[in-house]
Parts: sequence; C-alpha cells; structure tokens
Amino acid sequence: MSWRTPIATFLFATLLAAHGGTAPIARDTTLDQREQFVLSEINRIRAHQGLSQLRLNDKLCAIARSHSANMAESGYLSHTDSLGREFSERLGSRVVAPYYAGENLARNNFPNSAQVAVRGWSQSPNHLKNILNEKFVETGVGVVVNSEGLVFFTQIFLAK
Repeated sequence: MSWRTPIATFLFATLLAAHGGTAPIARDTTLDQREQFVLSEINRIRAHQGLSQLRLNDKLCAIARSHSANMAESGYLSHTDSLGREFSERLGSRVVAPYYAGENLARNNFPNSAQVAVRGWSQSPNHLKNILNEKFVETGVGVVVNSEGLVFFTQIFLAK
C-alpha cells in the first residue's frame, strides 16, 4: 500500500546510541489513546515478523513525553532538544549504562495522527530498523499536542 503525506511530517532518521543496560519495567504507566495505539501497532508489526513484544517502561515513557512536550512547546522536530542535548544525553543517568537504544519521532496534525505516525515509521527504512530490531525489548511512548493542534510523537526503544 502506497502512502504519502502532503506535509513534511516525519523527522530525521533514527538515532542509535550505544551505551548498554536497562531501566526497570513499568507496571503502572497509563497511556493515552494515541500512545496505546502506537504501542499496540508497533507490537503488531513486530509480531507479524516473529519478533517479541516490546515491554512498556515507565522511565522511557517519561523521557519520551518530556521530549514530545519540549518539541511541542518549542515548535521543532529533532532528536536534539531545545537545550542542545542529543538523544543519549536526554537518556543520561535515567537509564542505567551501558545500553543500546533508538528513537523514532513524528509530527502531524491529522485526525488519525497515531495511525499516520506509525504508518510513516513503518514505511521509512531507518525508522523501521528500530521497530524491527530484535535486540530491543523495552519501549516508552510519549505523545503531546501543542496549542496549534500539531501532535508530536516520541518512541524510545531499549535493549538489555
């Protein structure tokens, strides 16, 4: 199925950080509807390829939501935050080193924004590498809508 968006909605290629280790698995993170859709769809795509399901990690969700909020407030889309911190710096001491991680970002204003984000990632070779990376076992998802109605998505992937 061919899909294209008329607006530039999908961001920069996937970033992988090589540091090693994991954060605790979430047991109480509550996802909003868009976040739940992203998690479910990414796990559906992985299952279709015979890969394990990603476990939700509350620390990664907090980091993802923080980055989505920063992008939404500042009106940009980048793996570097408004303070100039790269992905690995944003993970910092919040994730026990060493670790191997990846990040997918998206932004759009479609009514079905989560579907558009996941579809875009699944059709982008660099983003799809994160989704289908068999080393990744945990994830965090953060979705924030800014005052102009743009929806910002951050999904972080983590390997043990």
